[in-house]
Amino acid sequence: MTNNNFLLESFENDGDDCVSLGLMTATYTLSENTTIIISFEGEMLSVEIIVISIQELTLLTSKNETLVFNKTEG
Repeated sequence: MTNNNFLLESFENDGDDCVSLGLMTATYTLSENTTIIISFEGEMLSVEIIVISIQELTLLTSKNETLVFNKTEG
């Protein structure tokens, strides 16, 4: 990650398979130390940081969806 840029890969369930929709370059901005705004291919996603620790990152989207990222493999 440099200059607030990162690669974003999205996936779609196709029956029993998880299929990559490809990589795209995205940018992020940290606002007010609690909100991350992610921009990619003309889209914008705003998320609020709920929990951030060494093991976990929990975000709440503007659509009221909770996203949890942790260091557990698989």
